[in-house]
Amino acid sequence: MAWQSDILNPLTIITGDGKTFTVAWVPDGRVEEYNLATFEFNNLPGSLIVKSQPKGRKIPFKFFFQGDNYISDANDFLKSAANTNPWTVNHPLYGTIICHVAGLNFDDSKYNVSEVSCTLLETIQSDGTLFSDNPIDKISADKAANDGNFLAAFTVTPSVKDVNTLTATNNQLYAKGLKLGGLSSYFNAFKAANAAVLNATSQPALAMRATQALINQPASFSNGVKDRMGALSAQFTTLRTSISTQITRSAKKIYELQGGCIISAMALAASTPTSTDYPSSTDVLFVIGQLLDNYNNYITDLDSLQTANGGLPTSYIPDPTSIIGLNALISYTVSQLFAIALGAKQERSIYLENDSNWILLAHRFYGISADDSELILLMNQNNVGLNEVLEVKKGRKIIYYV
Repeated sequence: MAWQSDILNPLTIITGDGKTFTVAWVPDGRVEEYNLATFEFNNLPGSLIVKSQPKGRKIPFKFFFQGDNYISDANDFLKSAANTNPWTVNHPLYGTIICHVAGLNFDDSKYNVSEVSCTLLETIQSDGTLFSDNPIDKISADKAANDGNFLAAFTVTPSVKDVNTLTATNNQLYAKGLKLGGLSSYFNAFKAANAAVLNATSQPALAMRATQALINQPASFSNGVKDRMGALSAQFTTLRTSISTQITRSAKKIYELQGGCIISAMALAASTPTSTDYPSSTDVLFVIGQLLDNYNNYITDLDSLQTANGGLPTSYIPDPTSIIGLNALISYTVSQLFAIALGAKQERSIYLENDSNWILLAHRFYGISADDSELILLMNQNNVGLNEVLEVKKGRKIIYYV
């Protein structure tokens, strides 16, 4: 009967400012993930999966403030939760959890109880870093090195059909990237790539280097991260439509190089935000998901293109040095983006207790300045439609950031 006694233990949250809150709670599961490395070897079928240390847990968490003082208790907790230090959660089922949260959702629609939901992101107390790097410089340098690895592994000679496909693909990629803006440098890279591709059968390395230069351009545009990531994702989706398990070895190597270049360009774009990017941890977590989704699709594609062995002229095995390097680049980028997420503003949300308006709400959550910037900010964060400009109804979910 040990579990019955376990769940009777109180659940306490010690916030970053050292205050302790004892709350009612309901169980909601957890996610356990592990750090894995995948290695492919020439002339050896299958993959070697090396399992390393477990990642921090992600635990959906729902708890309640209730009783006569539930409103003041919830407000006190909200103030303490704004502290940037990690929480210590003593959980009856999961033990002691050192964690951060990306956001808090408050539901005050019921009397005598305030329901709070969030996801606990477990963190270690040391960052484990043995030396200090500027992450943007490191990601940029690793991206350039990885492009070099893919280029060095491109040891095939494109066919005439490959040249035609490359030209058509470059046109499509350029059209997607052009939506970010018509920079002259981008047009020059496009012309240089197409000119080099025409001679790909005699100078394949020059053609692929010029193609990489074209692919990399949107990552360094002055647009926001969301727009750059969107354009690169659209380019990768377009590129994937050209692949098939029946294509030649040279066509597979072309996809390996182009796809790897786009994925690493996403890492570069995600790591170089403008001053208005990443206003909250939710925005960073969205970009992390977008980056990992595209990377996972790329790895899945290469797995489907791979042949049983590399012993025949028509065989295809992805270059292990390039793929391992890309995996390291994506893993490092994601680790740095999580650091940005935990240092950025945290999302909060409530359900309105009474009818209100955006002026009162902006004053409540942000204060009001002479230029009404807080009012405009709050309305933009909540995607206000025309029917809500004058009045905000009771029960409406309001999002704000602290």
